[in-house]
Amino acid sequence: MVTITAWIGGMLSILGGLFVLWVAALPTDELLRDDILGLGVFEIGLGLTLVLAASGLPGRHRAARIVVTVVSGIMIAHTVIAALLGLPLGWVPTALCAVVIVLLWAGPARRHFRRPEPADGR
Repeated sequence: MVTITAWIGGMLSILGGLFVLWVAALPTDELLRDDILGLGVFEIGLGLTLVLAASGLPGRHRAARIVVTVVSGIMIAHTVIAALLGLPLGWVPTALCAVVIVLLWAGPARRHFRRPEPADGR
């Protein structure tokens, strides 16, 4: 469930970044175009990182859990800052990232990522 939610959030972020790149191609001020282009590339990079890291979640990889949490947090902060600056970014991927963070650290996921007890009882 968490993996699929993270994949969906990452894919929506990638699609949003591609849309931002399309907007950057429209005739506009050169300085503004560079900023929009950078925003689109950053959004695509976050989405790709989220999708790739989420692939490690079913295998109980703790590093994947941490990377997904950090990238999701960055995506949330990125969207909030962009909204404060007046840039409309997608809130759906951001909401999915918030759900992913909660699900990654809630009860069932906590048990999923717990280290197995040693067989000799130590």
